[in-house]
Amino acid sequence: IWTLYRSPLDDDSVIELATQEKLLAVTAPSFRLSDGSLVSRLSELGVPVYTHTVNSRVEALRFYGMGVQGVYTDTLTPAVVANSPNIAHLGCLQ
Repeated sequence: IWTLYRSPLDDDSVIELATQEKLLAVTAPSFRLSDGSLVSRLSELGVPVYTHTVNSRVEALRFYGMGVQGVYTDTLTPAVVANSPNIAHLGCLQ
Protein backbone atom coordinates (compact mmCIF):
# COMPACT_ATOMS: atom_id res chain seq x y z
CA ILE A 1 0.00 0.00 0.00
CA TRP A 2 1.47 3.31 -1.06
CA THR A 3 0.50 6.58 0.59
CA LEU A 4 0.68 9.80 -1.36
CA TYR A 5 0.57 11.89 1.81
CA ARG A 6 3.92 13.58 1.17
CA SER A 7 4.61 12.41 -2.35
CA PRO A 8 5.79 15.09 -4.78
CA LEU A 9 4.87 12.94 -7.79
CA ASP A 10 2.26 14.13 -10.27
CA ASP A 11 -0.65 11.91 -11.29
CA ASP A 12 1.08 10.56 -14.41
CA SER A 13 4.09 9.50 -12.34
CA VAL A 14 1.80 7.84 -9.79
CA ILE A 15 0.12 5.86 -12.57
CA GLU A 16 3.48 4.86 -14.02
CA LEU A 17 4.72 3.62 -10.66
CA ALA A 18 1.43 1.85 -9.93
CA THR A 19 1.76 0.01 -13.24
CA GLN A 20 5.40 -0.95 -12.69
CA GLU A 21 5.08 -1.99 -9.05
CA LYS A 22 1.66 -3.68 -9.19
CA LEU A 23 0.52 -1.88 -6.06
CA LEU A 24 -2.08 -3.46 -3.78
CA ALA A 25 -3.66 -0.08 -2.92
CA VAL A 26 -3.05 3.64 -2.79
CA THR A 27 -4.09 6.00 -0.04
CA ALA A 28 -4.10 9.75 -0.46
CA PRO A 29 -5.27 12.89 1.29
CA SER A 30 -8.68 14.00 0.14
CA PHE A 31 -7.37 17.15 -1.58
CA ARG A 32 -5.21 14.98 -3.84
CA LEU A 33 -8.27 13.10 -5.13
CA SER A 34 -10.71 16.01 -5.34
CA ASP A 35 -11.37 15.88 -9.10
CA GLY A 36 -11.66 12.09 -9.29
CA SER A 37 -9.26 11.60 -12.20
CA LEU A 38 -6.56 9.80 -10.19
CA VAL A 39 -9.19 7.55 -8.60
CA SER A 40 -10.52 6.66 -12.04
CA ARG A 41 -7.09 5.97 -13.51
CA LEU A 42 -5.99 3.80 -10.59
CA SER A 43 -9.30 1.93 -10.64
CA GLU A 44 -8.73 1.12 -14.32
CA LEU A 45 -5.48 -0.56 -13.22
CA GLY A 46 -7.31 -2.50 -10.52
CA VAL A 47 -5.64 -0.52 -7.71
CA PRO A 48 -8.05 0.26 -4.85
CA VAL A 49 -7.93 3.83 -3.55
CA TYR A 50 -8.52 5.02 0.00
CA THR A 51 -8.64 8.63 1.16
CA HIS A 52 -8.07 10.52 4.39
CA THR A 53 -9.16 12.32 6.45
CA VAL A 54 -12.85 12.66 5.67
CA ASN A 55 -15.12 13.70 8.53
CA SER A 56 -18.15 14.86 6.57
CA ARG A 57 -20.88 12.47 5.42
CA VAL A 58 -21.38 14.52 2.25
CA GLU A 59 -17.67 14.34 1.44
CA ALA A 60 -17.54 10.61 2.18
CA LEU A 61 -20.43 9.97 -0.19
CA ARG A 62 -18.79 12.15 -2.83
CA PHE A 63 -15.58 10.12 -2.62
CA TYR A 64 -17.47 6.81 -2.70
CA GLY A 65 -19.26 8.12 -5.77
CA MET A 66 -15.85 8.69 -7.38
CA GLY A 67 -14.96 5.07 -6.71
CA VAL A 68 -12.79 5.14 -3.61
CA GLN A 69 -12.90 1.91 -1.67
CA GLY A 70 -12.79 3.47 1.76
CA VAL A 71 -12.23 6.59 3.81
CA TYR A 72 -10.17 7.19 6.89
CA THR A 73 -12.16 9.25 9.37
CA ASP A 74 -12.08 10.57 12.89
CA THR A 75 -15.84 10.80 13.31
CA LEU A 76 -17.94 8.86 10.78
CA THR A 77 -19.52 5.49 11.45
CA PRO A 78 -21.09 3.04 8.97
CA ALA A 79 -24.55 4.16 10.10
CA VAL A 80 -23.77 7.79 9.26
CA VAL A 81 -22.77 6.85 5.72
CA ALA A 82 -25.53 4.25 5.28
CA ASN A 83 -26.46 5.45 1.79
CA SER A 84 -23.00 4.80 0.38
CA PRO A 85 -22.89 2.44 -2.61
CA ASN A 86 -19.72 0.91 -1.15
CA ILE A 87 -20.98 0.53 2.43
CA ALA A 88 -19.37 -2.92 2.74
CA HIS A 89 -15.97 -1.20 2.84
CA LEU A 90 -16.92 0.71 5.98
CA GLY A 91 -16.58 -2.34 8.21
CA CYS A 92 -13.20 -1.05 9.30
CA LEU A 93 -14.93 1.86 11.03
CA GLN A 94 -16.77 -0.30 13.53
